[in-house]
Amino acid sequence: MTSLQPRAGRRCHHSVNPLHSTLYFSPDFTEQLAGIGIDDAAAAYFAGRGAAMGAVGPGTIAATFYNFNPELIARHVPAVWETAAPQKVLDARLRAADATLRRLLGEEAVASDAMAEAAGLALRAAEACTRHARPLYSAHADLPVPDRPHLAFWHAATLLREHRGDGHLAVLLAAGLDPLEALVSH
Repeated sequence: MTSLQPRAGRRCHHSVNPLHSTLYFSPDFTEQLAGIGIDDAAAAYFAGRGAAMGAVGPGTIAATFYNFNPELIARHVPAVWETAAPQKVLDARLRAADATLRRLLGEEAVASDAMAEAAGLALRAAEACTRHARPLYSAHADLPVPDRPHLAFWHAATLLREHRGDGHLAVLLAAGLDPLEALVSH
């Protein structure tokens, strides 16, 4: 077994997480979700990250997102699924990822051989992750890998981000931190 260098996980997180997370704060995401009837930012975020799990209830979103107020989540979930089914949300999210990456990275980078190589390497890393006790990772791993390299790279970044995030849940529980304590100590 290959041993990792110290802090390799943190370095990976700092490289990969922004690629995934930028989407939820982009005007493209706001526009795409509004286009399917979701114009509230909190509802869009909960739906955007949670849609891979299907039309789950507020308890599942609260459990997997951990440090969000369950009352806030319940104001938006499950009502958001009545506005747009999870597959419509996933389709809108992918269109938003396409637009965001093209706008931020440029057409040349999106179409480059380096992007295709990065996508392949990131997918290889994501495929090595275990699914056990990793609900958000597992739900996203069940989704098809997009054909276009920049979207495959974003998908892989999503997998790696959610795998790491799911792992945090186990650590937070083991440390005895409730959601509010986790938020304050982050």
